[in-house]
Amino acid sequence: MAAPRQTEFLRGRHCAKTALIQAGASDHHVRAHEDRSPIWPQGFIGSISHTKEIAIAVAASASNLKSIGIDIERRKRVTDKLAQEICIASELDWLSGFSTDQSHDLATLIFSAKETIYKCLYPSVQHVFGFSAVTILPDLDAGSFNAVLSSEIDTDYTNIQGRFCFSGQDVITSAILTRASL
Repeated sequence: MAAPRQTEFLRGRHCAKTALIQAGASDHHVRAHEDRSPIWPQGFIGSISHTKEIAIAVAASASNLKSIGIDIERRKRVTDKLAQEICIASELDWLSGFSTDQSHDLATLIFSAKETIYKCLYPSVQHVFGFSAVTILPDLDAGSFNAVLSSEIDTDYTNIQGRFCFSGQDVITSAILTRASL
């Protein structure tokens, strides 16, 4: 791993340790699977995200929650070209109703939301799925999104609700699966 990427990784792990302490965990160490996905201490769940500038993490007791996902991205990170790879036709149609500047922000929101859903589901499905497996339906007024899942994802969930916010130069997304979410 390149030095700057290693620094981002370590910042994320430091945030995860802090989140675990705040969640009441006695074991604060987040190990990594071979695929680099986090191994949370027994009885806890969490999620980590980082950019070059900032790292964030959340952790919670697994007693009531099945999974949690978060993501942070720099605003306008997703250009028109990248949006073509990340978004499905209905998402691209929705983006076309906005100015170029707004559509780059909103395409980044869609990307971040898909990353959040991936982080939320991967611990239980244990397989990689593509961007086209999730359709994001943002509600800009409410700061929320609905993620509609395709049958490509081997899960009992058909959709997942999430939240988002634009904060300075970043967009942050999150989603939680409770044990009663189904």
